[in-house]
Amino acid sequence: MHASTEEWLRYFRDNRDRPALPVPAPITGLEPALHRALVRALQCLHLGEAGEGRLAVEILRVRDPALDAALRETVVLYVAEEGRHAREVAQLLGALGARTLTGHHSELGFRALRRSAGHRTKMLTLAAAEVVGLAFYEVLASHFPHAPAVAHLGRVIAREETAHLAMQRFYFERVAAGSRAKRRVIHAAFRTIVGAGVATLTFDQRALLRALAVTPRDFALRCAEITRTFTRAA
Repeated sequence: MHASTEEWLRYFRDNRDRPALPVPAPITGLEPALHRALVRALQCLHLGEAGEGRLAVEILRVRDPALDAALRETVVLYVAEEGRHAREVAQLLGALGARTLTGHHSELGFRALRRSAGHRTKMLTLAAAEVVGLAFYEVLASHFPHAPAVAHLGRVIAREETAHLAMQRFYFERVAAGSRAKRRVIHAAFRTIVGAGVATLTFDQRALLRALAVTPRDFALRCAEITRTFTRAA
């Protein structure tokens, strides 16, 4: 997508100025079971989007030859963009008459891993979460024609998550620095974390997937397709 750290920095600086999603009007008319399942899913998405502030601080001071000044600022802007997603998901929850959560078991494991690990593991865990999040935002974009605010949020955030994952791939190619052995280790760990995320989401959000006629297999296949964009040969 972009070939240099300066190009990635320019992208995130430019995208910082994209208009915020408008506060949606109250969303009514959904079947009660669908409404409950959607709220549950959005509450979990919000937790995932909102928990990366420590990485932005750490990335500015950690020693890492894969990080130059431009890429460090890029990661800070990337984390800020995740925060914007969290605010926009919170707005949508408000339109559904719901509140955000302070914690959920499906997110606690990923958060514990990020907090206890080094910055590269944090980045890789976040990249894996992007895969699952992207696939889920795509579901929202394509399965809610009767709730335009939901579909619009799904489209906008899915587009930005695609760029996030591409930036992460760019970073980890720099980490591997042409070493096939390093790349294999990175990709194996990435696939493992993605697999755990897919299993967790398809179980926890099974009510919503069922209501939208999205099978766990179809969701997993889409995540596998997205994963291949990260692990393909450079």
